[in-house]
Amino acid sequence: MYRLLLFITLCLGVVVHAETLEAGFFKISPWAFVGDDGKAKGVLVDFFDQEVAPRAGVQFVWNQPVTPPRLVENLRTGTLHFAPILNREGEERIRSIRFGQNEVVSFHPSLVVNANSVLKNVDRPQDLAGMTVAWVLGANYTDFLEHPDIRVDRTGVPDWEEINLGKLRLGRADAALFSNPYTPRYVAGNNINQFRLLMLPVPPIKLFSVFSPKLDPAVVARVDKAIGAAVANGRLTYYLAKYVSVR
Repeated sequence: MYRLLLFITLCLGVVVHAETLEAGFFKISPWAFVGDDGKAKGVLVDFFDQEVAPRAGVQFVWNQPVTPPRLVENLRTGTLHFAPILNREGEERIRSIRFGQNEVVSFHPSLVVNANSVLKNVDRPQDLAGMTVAWVLGANYTDFLEHPDIRVDRTGVPDWEEINLGKLRLGRADAALFSNPYTPRYVAGNNINQFRLLMLPVPPIKLFSVFSPKLDPAVVARVDKAIGAAVANGRLTYYLAKYVSVR
C-alpha cells in the first residue's frame, strides 16, 4: 500500500512539474518589471497569475527580464515556455515561435516631452525633424520615426525608462518614445506634471502571448483558451488600475 501511494505521489509530481511554465518578459513598467524584492511584478504578472493560471491549470515561474531579441531566442530554444505579450512584427519572429490566437492588449505609441517644449502635437514625421528621440536598445520602434532627420538615441540599460525621462530633464533629448501612455505616467509618478504626453498618429500595436514551439500543443491550447476567457472578462483593466490611473 505504501509503495502504491508513493508511486501515485511521484506520478502526480511529474504532472505538476509538466504544468509549470517558465515565463519570460521584457521590462515595460507598469506592465512587467522587477520589484524591490527582486521578483517580477506588474499588471501582466498579476493578471496571468491570478486570472489565466487558475483557468489553465498551470503555474507561471517568472524569470528575470531580458531584451526582446533574447526573449524570442529563449522561446525558440525552449529555455522559456511563455511570454505574456509580444507583437507579430517580422517574418522570422513569426516562424520561430508560436503566437497565441487571442489579443491580450493594444498599445498606442506615445511621445513624452518636457512641459515647456515647443512641440505641441505630432501630426507627421516632419514635425520631429531635427529632434533627438530617446528609445531603448534591442526593441523595434514605429515606422513613424524612420524619417532621416529624426535621430533615435537608444538606451541600453535595464532602467531605460527612468534614464530616458532623465535625458528629457537634462535637455539631452527632445522627446522620449514609449510603447504606451501608461509607462511614462507610472515611471514619472508625482513628477508627471514636468512632462506632456503626445499620442503618435499611428495605429495601435496589437500584442499577443507567445509560446515556445517546443511546448506541448495541448498545453498551449489550454493556456490560450484561458487567456481568451480572462481578456473577455475585462479583468486586465482592473489590474492596470492598481498601478496607474486609467482615466
